[in-house]
Amino acid sequence: MRFQEFDDFEAYAAAVRHADVYMMCDRLEIPQWQLTNWDFTGISLQLGREGGGNLCEGARRLGGRILYLPLTRVEFSSVNGERLDDESLVVIDPGSEFCITGRRRAHDWTSIFIPWAAEHPSPSAQTLGVAGCRVVRPGSDPRRRLVDLISCIASMSPSPDVLPEPARRAASLELLEAALACIATEESPTPPEIGRPRLRRHEIIRRCLEFIEDQGPGPIRVAALADAASVSDRTVRAAFHDYFGLSPIKYLQMRMLHRVRQTLRRASADSTTVTKVLADHGIWEFGRFACRYREQFGESPSETLRRPPH
Repeated sequence: MRFQEFDDFEAYAAAVRHADVYMMCDRLEIPQWQLTNWDFTGISLQLGREGGGNLCEGARRLGGRILYLPLTRVEFSSVNGERLDDESLVVIDPGSEFCITGRRRAHDWTSIFIPWAAEHPSPSAQTLGVAGCRVVRPGSDPRRRLVDLISCIASMSPSPDVLPEPARRAASLELLEAALACIATEESPTPPEIGRPRLRRHEIIRRCLEFIEDQGPGPIRVAALADAASVSDRTVRAAFHDYFGLSPIKYLQMRMLHRVRQTLRRASADSTTVTKVLADHGIWEFGRFACRYREQFGESPSETLRRPPH
C-alpha cells in the first residue's frame, strides 16, 4: 500500500495512476487531496479523496481496462456527459478517451486497473474485450459486493501488502471476480441514425479541444469554436454541456485559470509579477480575474507566486 497526501492540486494530479490525465480543480472546499494505491497480483486498486470538484480529461493506455466509480456525492458526477448514480460504474477500455466530472464538491472515488495478463482461469475473465468508455449498471448486488470489498481492503489491518501470499492471492482473485461480474452487463444496441449524418458529440469536442490547444494566450470566442468544429454556436454549447457539464465559456475560463496557475507555480516572485503573467495570458481585468482565481483555488494569484517554484 502507498498512501500520499497533498496540499497542492498539481502534485496530486501528477500522482494519479491508471491513465494519462489532465485535471482541473472545480472550486475548493478543503485544500487537501489524498491517494492510496494497492498493487495485488493481477489487479491494482486506487482510492482518491478530493478537496473540491474536478474535471478530468484522459485516455486509457494500452494494456488493460479500468473500472471507475465515485464513492461519495455520486449525484454530482458524470462521465462523458452521462450522469452517474448509485447503480452505475464506468468501464474504460484500452485506447478510450474520457471526461470525468465531479462538480464543485469534495468527494471520494476509486479506480481498478485490470491488466490483460490478469485473465485468471475463470469463465468471467472471458468478458474482457469490448472497446470504448461507457457507463454500465450491473444491478445493486454486484456493485454492492464490489464496493464492500473495496471498503474492506481500505480498512484492513494489517495492510494487504503485508499479508501472506496465499491471502493476497485470494483477495486479488475475489476483487477481480467482483469487478468482472460488474462489467459482464450486455450493452444495449445503438439505434440506427435516421436522416442526414450528423457529427457526433465526441467529434465536436475533439475538434474544439484541438483548436484550443493550437491557440496562443488570449480569449477564445464560442463562434471560433463553432467554426473549428464546422457546426453552429448552439451545437457547440449543447456539446459542452452534455460532455463537460459546463458551458464552453465556463470551460475556457476554467482552463485559463489553470494555465495561469501553472505559469505562476513555475515562476519566481523575484523575476516576474502577477500583473505580467496575467497580461501575457491576455487578461486585463485583473481584479475580476483575481476574485475568480481565489474562488477556484482558495488563494490569491500573488500567494501562488510566492510559493517556491514547482
